Amino acid sequence: MHQPNRRVAWICLILGVFSAPIAAVAQDATISGTVTDTTGFVLPGVTVEARDAASDEAATTVTDGAGMFTLTLTPGTYEVTFTLPGFQEAVRGGVAAGAGAAVTLDVELAERVVVVGSRAQPRSVTESQVPIDAIFGLPYSQFTPWGFSGGYYYARLNYGWGG
Repeated sequence: MHQPNRRVAWICLILGVFSAPIAAVAQDATISGTVTDTTGFVLPGVTVEARDAASDEAATTVTDGAGMFTLTLTPGTYEVTFTLPGFQEAVRGGVAAGAGAAVTLDVELAERVVVVGSRAQPRSVTESQVPIDAIFGLPYSQFTPWGFSGGYYYARLNYGWGG
């Protein structure tokens, strides 16, 4: 009669020792998912931050090559932020993660388009008097729009022909 009680005590002790890690794991929550762009392509390298609203504690991870992420957290309500350079930041608030819960959060990030513009400086036209000697000192090929000339244009300027 003494022997079966010992056996039961040993079995309870062994079960208690091996079930303690299982109970500890069951107290955690996980948030996982996939991050894609608006066309459906996965986005690796996205920084995912989950911040507990009550304690302000944060956990951070980065999406893998398949755009997937997993965060193991204490139970609570989280604000999850997704950031990647060149894309608009996405924020999902009020994500409730209970003990032992596995929350799936798939997110789509839109590209950030930054338009930078400028305006050309306005042109100013000024009028100035040029002495006739300065004009005659120039090569006459400069008097034509295409850089070649016959004597006709030069003659028009020199002698006032053609109006």
